[in-house]
Amino acid sequence: LKRNMPAYLAPWRASPCAFQSSRSEPMPNLASDGVVCAPLQTYTEEETMLKNMVAKFAQERVAPLVQKMDENSKMEDSVIQGLFEQGLMSIELGEEYGGTGASFFSVILVVEELAKVDPAVSLMCELQNTLINKLFTTYGTEEQKRTYLPRVAKDTIGSFCLTETGSGSDAFSLKTRAEKKGDYYVIDGSKMWISLAEHAGVFFVMANTDPSLVSC
Repeated sequence: LKRNMPAYLAPWRASPCAFQSSRSEPMPNLASDGVVCAPLQTYTEEETMLKNMVAKFAQERVAPLVQKMDENSKMEDSVIQGLFEQGLMSIELGEEYGGTGASFFSVILVVEELAKVDPAVSLMCELQNTLINKLFTTYGTEEQKRTYLPRVAKDTIGSFCLTETGSGSDAFSLKTRAEKKGDYYVIDGSKMWISLAEHAGVFFVMANTDPSLVSC
């Protein structure tokens, strides 16, 4: 294996102890014999602190309520409040909107730690960060960003309204219509199975503004 190892794998000729580093990049010991697999990821000091903080929050604030929430099929308000208080609902949002301005990888770390205790809480956090907040930052006008981003960072859950009785992820089958009336739209249709709808204060409603453009 050593003789036939491709040149691009040479940096990984190191002993396992060579990777005991808190840096994001592994530190190979090229003088060592043998070939080992590189770690998928090591963590920076900040990332480790984030993981530990979320793990502590999940154990102290979420774990004691998991059974109750499962039995009642209802998310406890104290858990939702805690997610906002810890800044876990606005991880990538800029500080100007009340977010923490962290990376997408930080979102992954948070979602993973929460899922170890309660996947439902983890999903709520994931949807807020990767769907609701991302829709605002990607497609929202500057006025919409100024109006809604501080809210979704502080205390407002967003909901994504796509599924209908005759369509799910197939957005081309949407029956809900949005007709422009002056400077606003009139929405006509219905939705079902909408995640977080019972907690949400802002809704993204998927609707068709021009039925002639829909194809099968």
